[in-house]
Amino acid sequence: MHRFAFAALLIFLAFGSPAWSASKPLTDFSLEELMDVEVLSATKKLQPLSRTPAAVFVINAEDIRRSGATTIPDLLRMVPGLQVAKLDANKWAVSARGFNGRFANKLLVMIDGRSIYSPLLSGVFWEMHHPILEDIERIEVIRGPGGSLWGANAVNGIINIITRHSAQTQGTLVSAVAGTQEYAAATLSHGLKWGEQNHLRLHAQYIGHGESEAATHQPADDFYNLRTGLRLDRDLNIDTSLMVTGEVFQGKSGQTVVLPQISEPFSHQIDDNAEYSGGFLLARWKKQQLDGGEFRLQTYIDRTKYEDVIFDYRIHTYDVDFQHRFNYFNRHELTWGLGHRRTADRLNSTPLTTFVPSRLTYNLWSAFVQNHTTLVPDLLEITFGTKWEQSRTGTEWQPNLRLLYRPHPDHSLWAAVSRGVRQPSRAEMDVQFNLKFIPPEPGFTLPPFPIQVLVSGRSNLNAETLNAHEIGYRARWHENLFFDLAFFYNEYKHLIGGEAHDLIFIEDQDNPYYIQPAFSLGAVSARSHGVEVAGSWQAQPNWKLHLAYTYLRLDIRLPPSEQRVLIQFLDTEAPKHQISLRSSTNIAANYELDLWLRYVDALSNVAQDPSIEKISVSPYVTLDARLAWRHPRKNLELALVGQNLLNRRHAEFAGYDFFEVLTTEVPRRVYGKVTWRF
Repeated sequence: MHRFAFAALLIFLAFGSPAWSASKPLTDFSLEELMDVEVLSATKKLQPLSRTPAAVFVINAEDIRRSGATTIPDLLRMVPGLQVAKLDANKWAVSARGFNGRFANKLLVMIDGRSIYSPLLSGVFWEMHHPILEDIERIEVIRGPGGSLWGANAVNGIINIITRHSAQTQGTLVSAVAGTQEYAAATLSHGLKWGEQNHLRLHAQYIGHGESEAATHQPADDFYNLRTGLRLDRDLNIDTSLMVTGEVFQGKSGQTVVLPQISEPFSHQIDDNAEYSGGFLLARWKKQQLDGGEFRLQTYIDRTKYEDVIFDYRIHTYDVDFQHRFNYFNRHELTWGLGHRRTADRLNSTPLTTFVPSRLTYNLWSAFVQNHTTLVPDLLEITFGTKWEQSRTGTEWQPNLRLLYRPHPDHSLWAAVSRGVRQPSRAEMDVQFNLKFIPPEPGFTLPPFPIQVLVSGRSNLNAETLNAHEIGYRARWHENLFFDLAFFYNEYKHLIGGEAHDLIFIEDQDNPYYIQPAFSLGAVSARSHGVEVAGSWQAQPNWKLHLAYTYLRLDIRLPPSEQRVLIQFLDTEAPKHQISLRSSTNIAANYELDLWLRYVDALSNVAQDPSIEKISVSPYVTLDARLAWRHPRKNLELALVGQNLLNRRHAEFAGYDFFEVLTTEVPRRVYGKVTWRF
């Protein structure tokens, strides 16, 4: 009962005293401005949210500051349509519109337009990516396919993390965090300029975390991450600019891995460290035209090294992208572009994985065109286009058609039909996994020997495809009330699962055993539909509420099988209902109180492997709270943050972590933070 009493006290402090309304107003976007917030990722040009025919959610710098979050996945919990789960102290599962898992493979994630989507496993190693939150301008989240502009793997959504122009971060930023779970972080960022055209930001960051607590065991999930980098912004002339950004990093993440073995007990558990390092350098040249058009050229190089008991790889990526936008015939705007990405990897064998070939260089060629036409000024607009890509799976087309109807400046109705494509990962095509040994079962018709499950890729896989249908409504009903609604219906084909073949007997003198070969197979289909709601209410001048609700229904369909067993290697689970309610209050001069209440529906792991028992995760409700004191003149902030205050521990995920089924317990966390910009 004390948990609920504590929650009630916090809610009373946030909402119960109208006398606090005399304090200074909130400093984030007003609801009048929210419809005009400009977003880039939906159409590859800056345009107001009210004129964007897509399901878009923007996390601005003020949302980031007042959230109390310390990681990007934590921030993404506020977005309707996203599923976020913490696997342990250093690993995350993040997806859009279902199919969640550690390497959720249908969500394209970018930082300043640079993809951090791994070609090895078609997902994101979130533990490697910790951009400095104070230097982020906004995070744009697009739910639904974005392949007609951004290409393959932008199937269910796009996340684009956009950092601030270095002219906006002049001076020195010092930030330090310390809290429970032996968590500590320190950030140093410094901005300077020379002349009126050159601005530079340098930064360095350290994040460390001890082993987290769990009710049944002590997970080896401690980690540290160290990075340093820069961003240079230079105005070449009145209409031409150059941006250069780069970073180097290294880190180590602990993990517990179950290794298969041929003799009893047929598996053993070890504590292992994943060590990683790398860096990138990105340059973007942009030239504005007098008629509103634009030339843009971006190129980057990215190198990553990763070593643990499961994977040992080096990946080098070189990417160049050109884009041109121009107006013609008064009401028409055409955007077209060309792109090339070259990826070279070296994948060394480990006790669990072997890649054939171990070295590979592959190219992705692309071109896109998009036309935007104003059919009736300030009322009806149409956007259509497609992207062509040539890769290992051949030629893929990703068309897109969008309509926008604006009967009033504060009301927008949009609809879209799109096709998305996901390219198979290197692992799905070329890997051989030593998955596990199944102990001999009594009464088995074959001799009582263990069975080694050996999963192999298949080089002739087709790309996964999605046909998506969306409709949305966005409005400012009142000067104090903003509302955003999106419906979707998705049809997936050629989803990659597995196909088990006949047993092979290995006549080993000491330890005879069977091999159960399983191969990647793109034969699974699925359908999903859902509703996503976002709303903001300015209840008082110094009190704002943000609501997000998600409903999702996902149905997986395996094809009929006569002799062979079809195995589902998909991460398919997502909560049916999710609710997020955030309250931001300025309770007195220089004092802020933020509360974040979340409900996440139950999960049930639907493993198709009959040797693995299904695991359920109960629904949970949790509360985060932040109390901060700010000194606006000195740009100094002191904050105390508590996370998971209603639940001492709760599980957020049940699924496969390579070779074991796991559930995750997220403990309560309390930390203090000081931020000073001078």
